[in-house]
Amino acid sequence: MHQDPSRAVPSPDAARLLDIHHRASPPTWRTAAPAVVFVLGMALAFTPLLRGIEPVVLAVTAVVVLVVAWWGNRAPGTRPNSYDPLRPDAVAADGTRPRATVVTVAAFLPYPAFALATALPGWLGLPEWWGWVVGVVVTIVIAAVLLRPGTQNPDYRRPAELYRLHPGYRPADDAEQLAAVLHALHACPAGVQVTRDRLRDAAGFGDDDHLDAALAALTASGDAAVLVERRSNGTRET
Repeated sequence: MHQDPSRAVPSPDAARLLDIHHRASPPTWRTAAPAVVFVLGMALAFTPLLRGIEPVVLAVTAVVVLVVAWWGNRAPGTRPNSYDPLRPDAVAADGTRPRATVVTVAAFLPYPAFALATALPGWLGLPEWWGWVVGVVVTIVIAAVLLRPGTQNPDYRRPAELYRLHPGYRPADDAEQLAAVLHALHACPAGVQVTRDRLRDAAGFGDDDHLDAALAALTASGDAAVLVERRSNGTRET
């Protein structure tokens, strides 16, 4: 009798990798929080009671969206994979997911969005309520942008999808195990970089020798890279 792979119980290795990925992914409510704040801010800006102070409302909305996005996407031990090692790293030990650029752009879109929503009806000779229609449409579009997943690599396949197709997966050696852990942590182009300490904890190797050997194998094959930062108080390796 043929068993449907999607219903098979994942192997201990696959289950552990799924757990690593789950823990490395922000909860849905944290991902949605910036979009919710943005929608509420836009709604307040369109409220007749606040007419005349719309720029203040939008400025506060932008600041709150950025703060909420930073807090919701905090991922200690990681940083966006667009990081340039030649620049100072102000958030070395407390990175954020690479969605930060999208959030930063979207946070400042209320200004042109509000201007468009209030000016377009007058330009086209339309009733004033058309401004609400435009504002709602623009708000929905920007909120959808804010809800995009953290890893922006179109080739990234989530572990849940992979191990549903291959529930009996077992890594062949330490290098393959480390590669699978990096994948589960979103360590890929347009994903994140992982500090050595975070990787050591997630990989679960018994000692640094196994970690070093696995890293050497992955870097030799071109599947990973190790960055070493030299600082006045020592070095930091990722």
